[in-house]
Amino acid sequence: MLIHIGGIDGSGKSTVLRAVVGVLGQNKEIFDAVAWSKEFGKVPSFLEDCPKARIISVAEPTHAGMGAVIRQEIVRNGANYSPHVVAQSFALDRLILYKRLILPALEAGATVISDRSVETSIVYQPLQTSEITVEDILKLEGNRFVLKYAPNILLVVSCPPAVAMERLSVRQGKNDNAIFEKLDFLEKAHEAYHAPWFADLWKNYGTKVFYINGDQAPEAVVTETLSYF
Repeated sequence: MLIHIGGIDGSGKSTVLRAVVGVLGQNKEIFDAVAWSKEFGKVPSFLEDCPKARIISVAEPTHAGMGAVIRQEIVRNGANYSPHVVAQSFALDRLILYKRLILPALEAGATVISDRSVETSIVYQPLQTSEITVEDILKLEGNRFVLKYAPNILLVVSCPPAVAMERLSVRQGKNDNAIFEKLDFLEKAHEAYHAPWFADLWKNYGTKVFYINGDQAPEAVVTETLSYF
């Protein structure tokens, strides 16, 4: 099974991720791709680095290779990269992650839970410029590839943008995706995640979409998340 967790920055995706990994990972070998990449400095290969894992936790952008370039350079405040470069960078990072880790894991019968994926690009990148449409995002090679293996479940964590911004302001060491962490941008992204076209798009891929209220105590977020499993 493949599960994506989407939503604006600061909405509570990490809380949902931990809840899903916890409930599905009972008595199973869990592999944390984020921690592994931070330690070894590369995107893990399923066959080489975690072939026995049955639950795999990942995040986008990744924390090594192209993903590290995105986090450290492409999306930093003050960087002057076009929205087209941003979109292409995310699609490439996603393609590498799928080919090295996610797709081989799924083929081996593992479950993968991803904090962000192509749904984020579908929402975020067209908001950067009117020159990029959702259709343009769907046509990028990396995105076309991953949508052949669309998630079984997409959990969208819903949170008022003002609350999300307040959370982001107090996070320690949080400096990635800085160009997206602005209230007006998050308001537009929040609206897009809840637009009818967004849910309809995923129906075409056979993905079940569930919305989780991220504007509540973490314990309540966990309880609501687990109700879907």
